[in-house]
Amino acid sequence: MPGSAAPLIQSCIDRGELDRAARIYCEASRSPAEREPYCGNLILAAFARLGHSRDAKALFDRMGDRDIVSWTTMLRAYATAGDLEESRAIFAAMPCWDVIAMNSLLDAYARVGHLDFLLELFHSMPEWSRSSLTSAIAAHGRRGNVKECLSLFRDMDEHDLVAANAVLTAFSRNGDFDSAKALFDSLPCASIVTWNAMLCAHVTAGHLEAATCMFESMPARDPVTWTALISAFAAAGDLGAAKALFDSMPQRDLAACNLIIAALAQRGSIDAARRIFDSMPEWDVVSCTAMLAAFARNGLLEDARHVFGSIPAANVVTWTAMLAAYGRNGHLDTAQCLFRGMPVASTVTWNAMLATFAHAGQLNQFATIAPMPDVDVVTWNTVLAHTGDLQDAGRIFATMPERDSSSWNAVPVMYAQRGHIEKTLELYWAMLLHGFQPTGASFLCVLLGCSHAGDVDRGLSYFRSMRLDHGFDVRKEHFSCMVDLLSRAGHFVEAKELVQTMPFVPKIQDFTCLIRGPSSGSTVHESEMIELDESNGAPYVLTREILQSTRRNLLEL
Repeated sequence: MPGSAAPLIQSCIDRGELDRAARIYCEASRSPAEREPYCGNLILAAFARLGHSRDAKALFDRMGDRDIVSWTTMLRAYATAGDLEESRAIFAAMPCWDVIAMNSLLDAYARVGHLDFLLELFHSMPEWSRSSLTSAIAAHGRRGNVKECLSLFRDMDEHDLVAANAVLTAFSRNGDFDSAKALFDSLPCASIVTWNAMLCAHVTAGHLEAATCMFESMPARDPVTWTALISAFAAAGDLGAAKALFDSMPQRDLAACNLIIAALAQRGSIDAARRIFDSMPEWDVVSCTAMLAAFARNGLLEDARHVFGSIPAANVVTWTAMLAAYGRNGHLDTAQCLFRGMPVASTVTWNAMLATFAHAGQLNQFATIAPMPDVDVVTWNTVLAHTGDLQDAGRIFATMPERDSSSWNAVPVMYAQRGHIEKTLELYWAMLLHGFQPTGASFLCVLLGCSHAGDVDRGLSYFRSMRLDHGFDVRKEHFSCMVDLLSRAGHFVEAKELVQTMPFVPKIQDFTCLIRGPSSGSTVHESEMIELDESNGAPYVLTREILQSTRRNLLEL
């Protein structure tokens, strides 16, 4: 039964005077009649709700009598604070466990993202409550494990909205839009989390118009709602719509700001990204790293240094971004100094350092730093991409323990540049046989090989195959490669027609291809080139050489 101090302690808790409540409890607990844990548990629960795990632990250690509620409340305090290590220590020290204690540890695992441990504990539990099942369903949902989600969802006696949202999220992440829509339509009620999960399902499926309609019809929106649609517009390349939506947000959070900064930076809109960055009330590591990388990509090294110096607690990602910035701008010595001063280096960091040496043409000096602890496919690709000798590249490619699409494109492009069309195509078909789908870069290698070999028929065949057989949107560089192929083979009428009709604005390189072949087919006017690029002298030099050659031929006649 509660002691006589309980009403006073409860009154202090209701007024938020937790320190006073703790003092009253400590004074009262000197009496044997007041030592029962009820009052202490009240204060522990209040500390736990506020996330004050340190205050809770100080009180917990002073409690003479503890029951299962005391232990579970202390465990929940650590779980709420996201302190997994202390949560596990309390759990291990408990005299006995019940389902509530186990659910608290499940919550701790969920908060820090240790889903494997969460599921391991869940499957070891002698009994499950609705909270246990919901935690496991959410964990499987975050992993996209639809089958496991549905199995546990069906085991529930009564489906709650939290569990349904977890299953809906699993469908969305797994790309199963039809199942997500069916579940959404079957729910008797929906929360903002439910609406957001369905909106994300539309976004994941690429239904941008439907996602926009759902956004407009939602009964309420939170920052997650806005960020999801902004992300969809940014991914679709509609940066104007993404920026307009961001500007109309009633309340911007860090996630939305970080997203639009990264999107603007990737499209080269550095000034717009900088304005948003400077206007943010606070930055986190993600904000700073995105802005740092943007400055580095555009050669603004001093700005990148300034951002790096302003980060209060830089992590390995930020250090690596700064290292890559130095490397990209040719500062090998500075990059080495930064690398040596890093508190910890990941495999990505080592790969950035490797790329820095490679860009400086000193790949053979990389081994002087220290033995690389771990090697992944990016490491192999970096070495492969900077191997100038074709035989060495072929040898490295053959000995790679694993390959990705970049690996399969690195060697073919070397063969293509040298006109070895058969070897290029051999590797292209080998890539398909190994289960890799061709990319835009793969077709570019093939078209380049056909161009250097003058093989118009096969070049046209692969060019058509991109859209008809593989559904690729043919990009500007593919059209330019075809212009080069047709010009090299003397098909100037077709090449010029392609330049004039392709769904892209021609660049100076396209006209350069036209005037690079035999002069008899060149019909490019100088004014066409002037309109494109007055600063590039290469076409003028080529035109002059053609005219001089023509004059010599006429004199010989």
